[in-house]
Amino acid sequence: MALVPVMVGAVLDRARGVAPDAWRRALTAVLDGFRPAGAGALPGAPLTPDQLEQLMAAGGPRRARQG
Repeated sequence: MALVPVMVGAVLDRARGVAPDAWRRALTAVLDGFRPAGAGALPGAPLTPDQLEQLMAAGGPRRARQG
């Protein structure tokens, strides 16, 4: 459970400029893994191949540095 915010945060950071709501789908997919079989469908549409390519080409996280 401790890694869920890290994983979803990585999606949020990378997808912000390409697909801002992609984190919702990622979070739901992770949480569905903890639910019994037959859980609901994922929200939103999956990323298009072009969006996925943009995210993968973007490199590492784009978090603002503190300090």
